[in-house]
Amino acid sequence: MATAIRTRKNQYRGINAHLHSFWQAENKWNRFHNAHAMSLMTLLKWQLLQIDYICHTEASLQYFDADDHYFSAIAIYERKGENPSDEPIGWLEVLSPTNKGNTKDAGEYRYKRQQLLKAGCVFIKLDYLHATPPTWDTLPDYTLREEKSHAYRIMVLVPCPDAIEGYAYLYEFDVDMPLPQVVIPLSGDDKISFDFDAAYQKTFVEGSYGFDRELDYRHFPMQFDSYSDADKTHIARRMLIVLQAQQRGENLENAPFPADDALSLVAASSSITELLA
Repeated sequence: MATAIRTRKNQYRGINAHLHSFWQAENKWNRFHNAHAMSLMTLLKWQLLQIDYICHTEASLQYFDADDHYFSAIAIYERKGENPSDEPIGWLEVLSPTNKGNTKDAGEYRYKRQQLLKAGCVFIKLDYLHATPPTWDTLPDYTLREEKSHAYRIMVLVPCPDAIEGYAYLYEFDVDMPLPQVVIPLSGDDKISFDFDAAYQKTFVEGSYGFDRELDYRHFPMQFDSYSDADKTHIARRMLIVLQAQQRGENLENAPFPADDALSLVAASSSITELLA
C-alpha cells in the first residue's frame, strides 16, 4: 500500500478542501474552530492596537456542538487610552455546522446576532461550510448547485444608520482561491483592511497540531460529490500538483505550489489514477 501524503503546511491556496470535508462529515469542526479563532485574534490584535482598539476571545453566540465542544468568538472594543469600552463595537464569528439551517440552535444564534446589530455592533461572519446552505435565503445555494453560488463566504454586517437600514459587504470565493482582504468598519470613520488568508494559513502553520493526521492527498476528500463540478476540478488539480511535487522530490512544506505546475506534466501523467498506481 502506498504511503499516505500528509503535510503540516496547507497544500491549497485558501481553504483546505480535504480537511474541511473531513471536519464536516465526521462532526469534528471543533478541531478547527477555536484554533482559527486564536489565529484571527492574534493578527487582529496587533493591527487594532495601531488605531487604539483591542480584541479578546469571548464565548460564541453559537451553541456548542453535539459533543459540547466550546466555541470562541472575537469581540472588538474601542481602547480609549487604558479604559476599553464596556460594549463591543465589532464581533467576529466562525460559523459552526450546528448553528446553520432552521434548527432551534440556529434560530437562537440569529436572535443573538440581531441583538448585537441593534446595539450598533459591526458583525463579521465567516462561513467556511460548503456542505450546508448559506444563512441568508437570498444568496444562491451552493448545496443545490444554484447559479453564481460559491463554497465559502465572509459577510460584514454594518448597522449604520441602524440594524434595519444598515448594509452588508459580501465576499465569496471557491476551492483553491486565497481568502480575501476584507475592510472592517469600526467606530466613526475608523476601519482596517484585514487579510483573512494570512490568518487561515497561520492556523495551519502554528495551530494545527494533529491536522496532518487527518489528511491524505492521495485520496479525494470525504463526500467529494458535495462539491460543484468546477471545485471538483480544482481539488483534482491540487492533488495532482502535490503528487507531482512529491515525485520530483520537492519539500511539500514549501507549498502551496503554483497551479501551472500540474499543467506542464499532464501529458506525461494524464490522470491522478496513474500517479496513484
